Amino acid sequence: MESLNKLVRDIILVPDLDKKQPWQAHTDWVGQICAIVNLIPGLGGTIAQEIQSTINAVSNYKAAEFLRKLTCFVCNLGEVTDEQRLLFVDEIEQVAEDNAGNVILGIVDRLDSIHKQRILANLVKAKVLGFISVQDFFRLSSALERIPYVDIEQLPNYCKDYYDPNGDTELLFASGVLVQTLADIEGNKYRLSALGVKLMTFGLQVNVEFKEARGTKTLARLG
Repeated sequence: MESLNKLVRDIILVPDLDKKQPWQAHTDWVGQICAIVNLIPGLGGTIAQEIQSTINAVSNYKAAEFLRKLTCFVCNLGEVTDEQRLLFVDEIEQVAEDNAGNVILGIVDRLDSIHKQRILANLVKAKVLGFISVQDFFRLSSALERIPYVDIEQLPNYCKDYYDPNGDTELLFASGVLVQTLADIEGNKYRLSALGVKLMTFGLQVNVEFKEARGTKTLARLG
């Protein structure tokens, strides 16, 4: 099969992907990824056949699992336009000093939950719309990689000072999405960091109210 990093880049840059949304005609992820790849100018049909063969081979489970995650990620990019995707790819390559396909391949592959691919796609949308910087995108995707998906669901608890003795606090704090706010005889308390607020707002698409020195501020979610 064509090198994966080039394939990922070609998929991200499929012309009129936002208008055609070829995945809409399929309910299974195999049909979705083949429909997307078929739109790659020149080689789409051949690559789609190779993908189908790869998925059918039990020995290629790892490649098939990556393609499943990539499909979820691309399908959730939805309305991102050709121009926005091209600018995103260019900026990723400039900052990372690497091929965008290789960078995105690595990020998608390291995310251990299919649900995280949807969050990652939301972060791309936030980047192309100017709500976060490309540096924020890299930091947030790194945090997303380190946090177990079950603990991402605990983030809303930290809109106020909070500590969970079940262990998610330590993991979230180590991932950079919490800051320590109190330390007293009752134990430490933690709250969303600036990075955590962005992950909730633009990744999970949840409005967040948090306290600042001059009062309460609401960061509105994307969309």
